[in-house]
Amino acid sequence: MSEYTTIRGSRVIRVNKVGGGTLGHRYAGDWEVTVTDSGTVVLDDVITTGTPKFYCEVADLAEEFSDDLDEV
Repeated sequence: MSEYTTIRGSRVIRVNKVGGGTLGHRYAGDWEVTVTDSGTVVLDDVITTGTPKFYCEVADLAEEFSDDLDEV
């Protein structure tokens, strides 16, 4: 299983394609995502995409979702 990790400010975003995948390829379906902010988990969930996405695009979605949680 390939894992994509990116650091954005104080956040670390990890993305895994459920069922496996290869970095640099687009996939639709379920993605495991974890977002931590200064070591605290703010999002640990599965995101489902209906259209094929690159790992980095799913990381963008995870960041947006975690931003939305901060606003609640």
